[in-house]
Amino acid sequence: LVSKLTACKQKVDNLQAAKNVSDAINALPQSTKKLTIDDASAGKSAKAAYDALTDEQKQYLTQQEIRSLLNAARE
Repeated sequence: LVSKLTACKQKVDNLQAAKNVSDAINALPQSTKKLTIDDASAGKSAKAAYDALTDEQKQYLTQQEIRSLLNAARE
């Protein structure tokens, strides 16, 4: 039972970490043409948070979120 609870907690922690990055990505402007200095900074912060995720945590992000992040971080 303890091992199942530990695995469940790990899954919840992974989901929460991915959600935090997802929220940061979704807060970025949709168009990179309208990025401000603050937006560029937020994009770099979101990219750093994404890079800190484990491979398992990254699997919870959509391809669209990853594309948006990479576009914002490139600017």
